[in-house]
Amino acid sequence: MGRLETITVELTPDMAEAVDAAVRSGRFGSTGDIVLAALEQWQSGRLIHGYTPEEFDRLIEEGETSGDPIDGPQAMRELETELEAYIGQRDSR
Repeated sequence: MGRLETITVELTPDMAEAVDAAVRSGRFGSTGDIVLAALEQWQSGRLIHGYTPEEFDRLIEEGETSGDPIDGPQAMRELETELEAYIGQRDSR
């Protein structure tokens, strides 16, 4: 895990009891394990398919400004037709 840093966190009494209960139940080995699990969940919640919300917004904007949208199934049919024509030309040589 590398170098560890100690931090202090203040919790409400209800939160502290929930943390203690989770450790007592055996679900977590320590309060540190709970904090790490919470941070991992928070971090993964910030990502959308591996992108931060800011990166995702940039990708959406890039798509919106890239030109007129095309119909996906129609585009695939056109690509298949072009590929078949290409293969036919290549095979006739």
